[in-house]
Amino acid sequence: MATAKGSNAEIAELLRRYDRIAEIIGSLTDPRAKPFLNGLESGLAKIQEILSTDPDAKLRRRIALGLRQGLRDLPHILDWAPDDVVEQIRTAVAQPTVTH
Repeated sequence: MATAKGSNAEIAELLRRYDRIAEIIGSLTDPRAKPFLNGLESGLAKIQEILSTDPDAKLRRRIALGLRQGLRDLPHILDWAPDDVVEQIRTAVAQPTVTH
């Protein structure tokens, strides 16, 4: 069953993917990983702050759009990361998380 664009369920799923990506990047020893991770976490915290205000459907759709675009761009932005890490990130982007 597909989730509606911008729904709370879709945004939660996108944020779970970002959490997985943050775990992957956090495991890197490359000196570029820490500043990248700090920026990612800061941006995600701002999104969580906005979501806590119960934004209207239009803003939720825009947030979801930005999150989806960011996921598409991440493998290209992380061109400094080892190939196996970029592949892990591509997998995290492509596969929905499983929640129980």
